Amino acid sequence: LRRRLKEIRKVFNFHFFRDYSYNVIKTWNKPFDYLFIDGSHIYEHVKKDFEDWHPHLVGGGIVAFHDSTMNRGGQQYWEGPSRLADELIFDSRLNYIKSIGRLTIFQKK
Repeated sequence: LRRRLKEIRKVFNFHFFRDYSYNVIKTWNKPFDYLFIDGSHIYEHVKKDFEDWHPHLVGGGIVAFHDSTMNRGGQQYWEGPSRLADELIFDSRLNYIKSIGRLTIFQKK
């Protein structure tokens, strides 16, 4: 894993934090291009992660939710992220791109 992370850092600009997202967001002030949400699977927690971080995602940026395809052919658990992804399909802030495997992918308008 460490070798793979070093390889990724050579190619892309990633930031890794050893903390909860709700702590990191308190001091975050930079825009970013990609948001991957895969934390708590409780609906309210997934929604808070999205609402906290979405304002920093640049227009055209991608947000992907892991374990979020329960109601679109995915495995029959992970109700929280699946429920939020289902709601966001109709959210005017995002364009739904696709569901693949256990991921639901959106692009910010």
